[in-house]
Amino acid sequence: MQRILSCLAIALTLLCMPALADSATVTARDGWAWRTRAGQYGSAGFVTLNSSATARLVAASSPRVSRIEIHESFVDAQGRFGMRRRGAVALQPARPLQMRHDGIHLMLIGLRTPLAVGDRLPLTLTIDSGGQREMVSTALVVKAP
Repeated sequence: MQRILSCLAIALTLLCMPALADSATVTARDGWAWRTRAGQYGSAGFVTLNSSATARLVAASSPRVSRIEIHESFVDAQGRFGMRRRGAVALQPARPLQMRHDGIHLMLIGLRTPLAVGDRLPLTLTIDSGGQREMVSTALVVKAP
């Protein structure tokens, strides 16, 4: 009986290993957002993400914001600046994603309260890694432009 249980434990461990290998550990650091002025209902947020495996940032949310979209700034062939919404952003191991105003960033749309310098805006990032969803909690420190 002991031998059967040992074999069963080994088999279950081996079956679970591929799922464990596919899942990424994602960390967030250096998060910040632009402060807002009276009557302003939107802002931008930035954070640096590190991932231990291939993954995707698929969503972001905060209790102080109605909607957060992942955006990318760009320059077109005529030299004009633009911005477009991204559905998801790839995260690669050993290649931090540093969000910037002139690249990938978070658009904070429908602020429920103004953002004052020094505030901490709670943020939850949804990461897709090998079909598994992981929530990463962090905060954005509000700064002046």
